[in-house]
Amino acid sequence: MFGGISTANTVRFHIAAQSSLIDAPLGIMLEGLPQNQHVKIRVQRASTNPQIALESYGIFQSDASGIVNLQTQAPKEGTYSHVDGMGLFWSMERVESDTPQPPVPKPSPLSPLLFKFTAECDGILLAETTIERRWTSPDVRRIQVRNSGMVGTYFCHTDDRPRPGIIVFGGSEGGLNEFVAAVLASHGYSTFALAYFGIENLPSQLVDIPMEYIESAIAWFSNQPGVNEKWIGVHGTSKGGELALLTASMFPSVKAVVCVSSGGVVLHGITAQGRDVLPGSWTYQGQTIPYASKENPHRSGKLAPPTGDTISFRDWYNFHLADEETVQEATIPVENIQGSILFISGKDDAMFDSERIT
Repeated sequence: MFGGISTANTVRFHIAAQSSLIDAPLGIMLEGLPQNQHVKIRVQRASTNPQIALESYGIFQSDASGIVNLQTQAPKEGTYSHVDGMGLFWSMERVESDTPQPPVPKPSPLSPLLFKFTAECDGILLAETTIERRWTSPDVRRIQVRNSGMVGTYFCHTDDRPRPGIIVFGGSEGGLNEFVAAVLASHGYSTFALAYFGIENLPSQLVDIPMEYIESAIAWFSNQPGVNEKWIGVHGTSKGGELALLTASMFPSVKAVVCVSSGGVVLHGITAQGRDVLPGSWTYQGQTIPYASKENPHRSGKLAPPTGDTISFRDWYNFHLADEETVQEATIPVENIQGSILFISGKDDAMFDSERIT
């Protein structure tokens, strides 16, 4: 019993969709409470690591009808502080436990994410439910591409109707990151998640990546039946944002760019081995594309691991961006881009000061 009523029959979550795309907004309500009742709503997502989970919470007060509506109410306290219907998702924090929980099996690529909602009052569980968030819609096909040296994943729609196409580049983590491409495809595009290092049959490090590889990928993608060859865009995050801008400045078939957490200057390559001279990132027709870098008498050749709790390479990159002449030579000629550019940067980004060079 809770407040004189049976919680098993009355208190329940009302969520707009039990299964939805990862970026779809949700209406989240808790119904059947006594009026003006404080309740703690918690969201948890398990991890493949049995000692780590992601968690968020908010303490809310029900209205005169016994309802908590996250779209109209701010939490009294919690992991976020203002009215935001999706606050319990973006405010999730890493939680470590001394009591390991059963690990989640390692998911296959693009497996849906499961989120468990619970409502509690004074340690009493009032209601719970689990929802899933998907990376793709049912009408999107995922096709692995291992063609002419390319490594990527092509996302197209089952009707194969020509749609605007977007090539998606990941960042300095390397390998093949399909998530952004999958979501964009679910919103009506044909997309191509393209790896460029750190995976089978490609360079192991982000050093001297030939732009001819990107040029070939554009040509292949443009010829797919599900792609409108007159509308090709590129999307890149971090080092991939640099690559996206450079790609669009070099190849006029690209008509739009989204650059996330990066900017209009080519920076040095990234290698695990120490070198006296930092290497370049990109080449074209056998020549290294100019990049901003200068000799560092204290640290040269590789990114030294940061110290402290916050991972930050701002000082490192700012050092290499300090020489105006070098930066000018390494500036990407964005005026050559045959379309619109969207820059997205965060002032609090500790990894890289992308706002500075956008």
